[in-house]
Amino acid sequence: VSRDYNIPVLNISLDEHSGEAGFLTRVEAFIDLLERRRVQRMEKASLLEARAI
Repeated sequence: VSRDYNIPVLNISLDEHSGEAGFLTRVEAFIDLLERRRVQRMEKASLLEARAI
């Protein structure tokens, strides 16, 4: 589904050896990815809108 619809997915596997710091780093990186995608979409929409004018 993620590839078909271009939706980012964060898979998290936890066990007794998983550290909180590693978990937080992965979540923060995923949030950064989502923010970059949002900005890129907004920039692309602005360019398309400017060309239409």
